[in-house]
Amino acid sequence: MDRNTITGLVLIFILWMGLMFFTNKQKEAYEKANPKAKKTTAIDSNKNSNSNISNSISDSIGKAQTTNTVSDTAVLKASFGSFASFYNGKAEKITLENEDCKYVFNSKGGSLESIELKNFKTYFKKPLMVLEGNKNNFNLSFLVSNLDQPINTEQLFFTVKNSGKDFINFVIDLGEGKQIKRSYKIKPSGYMVDFEVGLENFDQMIPRNTSYISLNLEQKMPSQEHNVADEQSISDIYYQLSNKEVDNLSTGKDKNEQLTTPINWLSLKQKFFNITLIPKNEFERGTQISTARDVKKEYNMVAKAELVIPYSGAKSFVYPMEIYAGPNDYRILRKMDNGMESIVPLGWTIFGWVNRFLILPVFQLLGKFISSYGLIIFILTVLIKLITMPLTYKSTLSSIKMKVLKPELDELKAKFGKDAQKLQVAQMELYRKAGVNPMGGCLPMLIQMPILFAMYRFFPASIELRQQSFLWAQDLSSYDDYLSLGKVNIPLLGNHISIFAILMAITSYISSKMTAQTAPSDDSPMAQQMKIMTTVMPFFLIFIFNKLAAAMTFYYFAFNVLTIVQTWFMKRFMIDEDKIHAQLQLNKTKPMKKSGWQEKMEKLMKEQQEQKRLKK
Repeated sequence: MDRNTITGLVLIFILWMGLMFFTNKQKEAYEKANPKAKKTTAIDSNKNSNSNISNSISDSIGKAQTTNTVSDTAVLKASFGSFASFYNGKAEKITLENEDCKYVFNSKGGSLESIELKNFKTYFKKPLMVLEGNKNNFNLSFLVSNLDQPINTEQLFFTVKNSGKDFINFVIDLGEGKQIKRSYKIKPSGYMVDFEVGLENFDQMIPRNTSYISLNLEQKMPSQEHNVADEQSISDIYYQLSNKEVDNLSTGKDKNEQLTTPINWLSLKQKFFNITLIPKNEFERGTQISTARDVKKEYNMVAKAELVIPYSGAKSFVYPMEIYAGPNDYRILRKMDNGMESIVPLGWTIFGWVNRFLILPVFQLLGKFISSYGLIIFILTVLIKLITMPLTYKSTLSSIKMKVLKPELDELKAKFGKDAQKLQVAQMELYRKAGVNPMGGCLPMLIQMPILFAMYRFFPASIELRQQSFLWAQDLSSYDDYLSLGKVNIPLLGNHISIFAILMAITSYISSKMTAQTAPSDDSPMAQQMKIMTTVMPFFLIFIFNKLAAAMTFYYFAFNVLTIVQTWFMKRFMIDEDKIHAQLQLNKTKPMKKSGWQEKMEKLMKEQQEQKRLKK
């Protein structure tokens, strides 16, 4: 690896760090512009009361179950008034289906109890449940006059008022026109459910100073993929603020936060699937959200949200919303036209643009004609190499030119000795006369780096790759563990060895050695250190890539193989060192105009030399 390549790598690293710094500054600026604010007294009053709902109800019911002196009905009547009779009953389950989903509703709570996605299975070939029975909670809570504690619909037994093949209506009828309603309507296909909560003639039952009611959502996200740790690191709560900005709680970390602005939707997002609540009118500020990872890895995490619904105090109160429960498919979410596609982690800034406007369209286009996604990845790699081949050719040619000029560069070093400034001027003059750009080898790297990093984000997030097998890899969205170590756990590697990761390391080593053959020899200590690094680094990468998605390690492996073939082809058929040397010597005899950059550099060096002379 020559100094120009080293310089290019350093520049790429600086650009990368600058990009990360800029991105972080953007996030800091946004957070500064949206400081946390205290909720209004009304919200605090409501939420403080509602936060103890479950405990209050459980205590009351427990008393009714354990007392010998007072009847159950009497205890419930004392605690819940006219609602007491609805705390006893028999749960009735109703199933509705469309082409893509199976929904199970429960009369207890009037809830959507479970959702099965028919077109997907878990890694272990079991039905894929986005919602699963008692692992979720979706209830309404509100204050009632003359009662010491709020009402929580989770504990109430609803009656099925009417239902059909695509709808179901639950109701609690307190008499005198007072009703609690929960209504659902499914589509013939797709993953969207229309949902309404309603209160009829509750204007006299709910305290007049109440302007908010709570919609409580809790879900134990079931583990569905091969790599549970990876699922946990990606699962999170996403939301869209009223200004259309999409944000998330804290990916990979447990956190509790109260949102200080209204939100347009809230999504409980897993690696490949999500459940999203989309109100017709926004949820008010004050939404409380939290996440907690399962250390035993029985499920991804527990996600909780206490959403604030504005309550008008009208006799007939209806709050409509939609529930999306389906895959994190960029195409599907994009069509919803509400920014939900942002939950698919395609990367920030330039990497996200590359994925959205280049990689994803090509990937989806090839998917229409080719069933093997491993073959699609290979074709995509070939296309990228073909696009960047002219730049790669220029880079290789630039390295060969520098190699040919090496004897003359050595003469200049011997002539000027330790005078670095004069040496630089002389080298620039030699490059100018010979028509050589010493930075010519950097441009291909600068072009390819955004693509490589974009791929790094694209493959783990692409649901198209989920459970797609290729060669020995059973699932391209997860690591290939063909070489399983069973219960043996090697530090940094784990209990498996990825074959694609090993092949990637071997081909990286071969590619670096072939590249070094086109570069001028250098016996300096720095060059020797770089040689050692290029030898060791490819095999060190095994520890990094071993747990990454097989699609990504296969891509890097294929990229390396094509680079090796490309380098061999150019050296064998396109580049002749003798002809290049003859051309460089001919160039030195021709008058050549200095570039603006060269003139500025020479002027700067002369000024530095003059300043140095004056100091003496």
